Amino acid sequence: MPPVSEMFKRVSYLILGFTTLLLAHYLGERPALDLYDVMQRLSPERRVGEVVLVNVDQASLEAMLREQGVQFPFDRAVYGEFIEAVARLGAKAVAFDILFSEPSIRGPRDDAAFAEAIARSSIPVIFPGTPGESRVPMPLKEFQHPLVRYGDVELPPSPDGVFRFVPSRSRTFSQSIAEAFGSGSQGLRHSGWLHYTRPGSIPEVPFYNVLISKRDDSSGRGVRNELRNLIEGRAVIVSYKAPGLLDVRATPMSPDSVGSWIQANALNGILLDSRGIFPLPLSGLAGALLLLALLWGVALTLVRPNRPSVLFTLALGVSTGPVLLLTHLLWGWTIWLNPLPVIGGMLAMTGAHFLGKVRGDWKERLAFSRMLQHSMSPELLELIRSGRMQVSRFGEKRPLAILFADLAGFTSLAEKLEPERLVELVNNYLDEAVQVLIPRGAYIDKFIGDAVMALWGAPVADRLNLDEVAQAALELSGISERLGARWSALTGIQVSPQVRIGLHFGTAIVGNVGARKRFNYTAVGDAVNVASRLESLGKLYQSNLLVSGDFIERLSPNLRARFILIDRVVLNGRTEPTLIFGAAEMLTDARRQDYDLALQGYASGRFSEAGAAFRRVSGFPAAAVLADRCDRLTSGESLENWSNGAWRLDEK
Repeated sequence: MPPVSEMFKRVSYLILGFTTLLLAHYLGERPALDLYDVMQRLSPERRVGEVVLVNVDQASLEAMLREQGVQFPFDRAVYGEFIEAVARLGAKAVAFDILFSEPSIRGPRDDAAFAEAIARSSIPVIFPGTPGESRVPMPLKEFQHPLVRYGDVELPPSPDGVFRFVPSRSRTFSQSIAEAFGSGSQGLRHSGWLHYTRPGSIPEVPFYNVLISKRDDSSGRGVRNELRNLIEGRAVIVSYKAPGLLDVRATPMSPDSVGSWIQANALNGILLDSRGIFPLPLSGLAGALLLLALLWGVALTLVRPNRPSVLFTLALGVSTGPVLLLTHLLWGWTIWLNPLPVIGGMLAMTGAHFLGKVRGDWKERLAFSRMLQHSMSPELLELIRSGRMQVSRFGEKRPLAILFADLAGFTSLAEKLEPERLVELVNNYLDEAVQVLIPRGAYIDKFIGDAVMALWGAPVADRLNLDEVAQAALELSGISERLGARWSALTGIQVSPQVRIGLHFGTAIVGNVGARKRFNYTAVGDAVNVASRLESLGKLYQSNLLVSGDFIERLSPNLRARFILIDRVVLNGRTEPTLIFGAAEMLTDARRQDYDLALQGYASGRFSEAGAAFRRVSGFPAAAVLADRCDRLTSGESLENWSNGAWRLDEK
């Protein structure tokens, strides 16, 4: 049994946790609502019931004026025709999210025509209105037929102005539609928090299309056949959606949702007999906190951390990871667990425990870590602690080998995959790249999307063996086939990723680059730009690996023989040519000799002869590129780009 002092500490931690939970629960409503909205967007209601929206949109307004000479506001008789049209399409109920509380500007006959259409309608009609209350005005008495239903369209927003729920009283607009539809006698089975569908999931139809479906001509029959599948057997909600008529309201899904879309989502939940989203009460939050406290105690017993960093990582992981996972899992059962009070309570408990552990001999180490943890990577921090490296905020000149690697064709692949699967593939590729580069002495400077920047010679100067660098580049350029097989198996589609690499040796500035309080260890300078440009040029020469002459000349003879000179180019912004080499594995000795001879002819200005020679080097993409260039030069094109055997690149 733990000593009394330890028991007292644990009880104190629990009391502190529950106090924090209560405060966060009652004071942190706004951040909680933001998280609630995130969950709505991540996991919307995927089912869509028998509901469809008919919009008086801009296209309908223009068509009514153009085809029938009817200006907005429409005659009430038009809405009467609409009721007949939508009934012929098989709708089970029609609801107007439009107020008809004032007489028609076109006189009593117009109102009478609409009233007659309502009286002889074969489907239920629902209007906005709250009988006996002033909240929503009732429609004109002429429209108040015994079979007509009414409902309150006024929705109460959350404190931040976002519409998240519909009151559970029985006379809401959506409830009246559901009752007329023959469903939802009990309505939403809780306080009315909506589980929204993704925008666009509920079908939407232009008002004019429904109206002209009454015609007996070919256009009417065509529209009628198209609309019947959307409207038959559904409840129809009619509303304004033209600019200037919009009833715009903020929802978790969008800051400019239409009010009728909110009503449609409320109706959708009733028709699906959904309970919407059920907020977990305070007792449920307390239970989650107790569960995590137990998990935290077990983790401390098993891990027994003896370093502040380990303890803090464990505390943060237990405080946030499980509760966020629990929030996600419960949302799958349409239960909303507000994670902030629980996380706040756990962080208060673990924070108190952490502060108790960092006393004594940890104080100096903690101060050191706090000073550097926001500016250095873990690898650099260890190098500084061991005394193997000193860095200057303003940097120092270093000879470096610089590698840029990128995935060719990744943009087109991104258009075919879900974001989650795309991230999985990127992480898989980056993990593979790191496993190739780091054992060869590389320092991973940064990841830029699916690109990698690696350095040799920094941060530690003695990590610069160019033969090792060349081996790493050759190995990395060869993982494409392995990646393609793995990605094809994961995605179910044929994928052929190509790793494109640029490699250069030069002098650059290395050090902590950035603001005084926010900076990273990196390399900057012309040498970095050249390496990046070589990677980009791989697309032009259709080569997975391009290496500068400055790098090749420093290799051992055996490794140098594995590369071939491809071209001499003057990069944009530079004046001196850069020699570009590529891997020569795909070339036989004879073809390699043919390519060298073709390149000599090209450098001497014998373009016609060189072009023919390049074409004899089949199976080497760079040869085809230079052959096409020779053809253009032979015809007199682009001569200004060629000078003494070097080709000037205008693009970056």
